[in-house]
Amino acid sequence: MVNKGRRRLLLAILVIATTLSVVALEISFNPVQEGHVKATLIISFGSVKPYFMADHLVIWSKHDGNWTYSATAEANTTYEFINVSISTENVWSLMLAASSIMKETTGSGLNIQYTYYPEYQDYFITSIAGVSNGNGLYWQYYVNGQMAAFGVLHEKVSQGDVVKWALEPY
Repeated sequence: MVNKGRRRLLLAILVIATTLSVVALEISFNPVQEGHVKATLIISFGSVKPYFMADHLVIWSKHDGNWTYSATAEANTTYEFINVSISTENVWSLMLAASSIMKETTGSGLNIQYTYYPEYQDYFITSIAGVSNGNGLYWQYYVNGQMAAFGVLHEKVSQGDVVKWALEPY
């Protein structure tokens, strides 16, 4: 006969083992691993010319496991990075991932310049691809069409989000 203390211990082990099995099943059937999302980054330069492919719509996308880009002549310059996978779900990580993709495909990244503000523990973007804030225009960004409420380190990015940067009057 099993004493009460031993019975409680066996029951606790059974509950823990059952819980771990359920967690393992939930993780294995989740198609998007926690902490990994795919989002799209759009950078609209307007009529200001960046250092790469000015006056073009440039689209980066992944084909057969490799990033490629295509360019079409346009009056203004726009970069689009489609379905970029990030593990840290914020705008800053999306920008860094896009910069890595650009460097991999063209030899040069986005060259993002910023000022860090310790009181906000966040970055203020001052330049993207050689195009700086100035003349009353500032880099501002939107998530799914809504102006961002936070800085790039604190603005969350979720599966399927579209983050758009635009050089605009503030």
